Amino acid sequence: MTGEVIKIDHVPLVSVLMPCYNHEAYVISALESVAASDYKSIEFIFIDDASKDNSFNLANKWFEENKGRFVRAVCMQHEKNRGICGTLNELYGLSRGEYINIIASDDNLLPDGLSKQVSFATRRDVDFVFSDLKLIDEAGNLVSDSALQYYGKNAHKLENKVCLIVDIIFFWGAPWNKSFMSSALVKKIGLFDDSLCFEDRDFAVRVLINGSFALMLDTNTAYRIRSKGSASPGLVFEKVMSDFRKTDCKNYLNSSGIVRLLLGILVYSYEEKYKDLGIKNAVLIWLASKVIGLLMRLILKTHRALMM
Repeated sequence: MTGEVIKIDHVPLVSVLMPCYNHEAYVISALESVAASDYKSIEFIFIDDASKDNSFNLANKWFEENKGRFVRAVCMQHEKNRGICGTLNELYGLSRGEYINIIASDDNLLPDGLSKQVSFATRRDVDFVFSDLKLIDEAGNLVSDSALQYYGKNAHKLENKVCLIVDIIFFWGAPWNKSFMSSALVKKIGLFDDSLCFEDRDFAVRVLINGSFALMLDTNTAYRIRSKGSASPGLVFEKVMSDFRKTDCKNYLNSSGIVRLLLGILVYSYEEKYKDLGIKNAVLIWLASKVIGLLMRLILKTHRALMM
């Protein structure tokens, strides 16, 4: 970080970090949603990661017209694309807030989202807040008032920490891919791994291993879901899944307790894990996969029953 964490009139400063890549259709809506927040102590840091469209020009003009709304405002553009993890690390390095909120440039912050998260984190004394999301479509129309409900999750059961950990590890996706955290947490568990093409799961699992966290049932963001399962610009599904498995293996080795148990079951369901161990015996691999498969089905069946 470039300076000490600061507060304005004893109100925690929140650093809203927005990476952007090829989101000219959505970026103004995302920027306006931050300006409309009822939380006043905000520094807003925006980095366009060498978009090929008009995203940066739109954002730069908007910041010139609205920078007075924020305690501090930064708008930058990369000459060459660095990827989401490298961009987020740079955004964090520029931040000075006691809390960090990361929002994509195609999502919308809800007016009371930051106020709720700061209040919840302070009241519960946690460094990371998982929370529910509203879902919107590509045109901005409301799809659901609750991502938890939309994806068949029992919100109140997920307040139990074990249930929450199981859901994050085995049922990854919205709303677990959104981040609100203390800046102290990033110092503790480290920055985003810039060897990855996507950042959120690896960081969230490291939070489960090393951080204090809780689930806030209120919504804080309107998350844009894409038609036909299309990925965000710049992401290739096969590379995402490869990184997904690689980080699970890494985090398994660095974890303990319930997180290690669950990650271990998941990791040993990956065929490449046996190759890494030098196991070539087809019968042994088959037996191991059967045992792991039974364990996974038992966990998933039990968890789904709890979610009903």
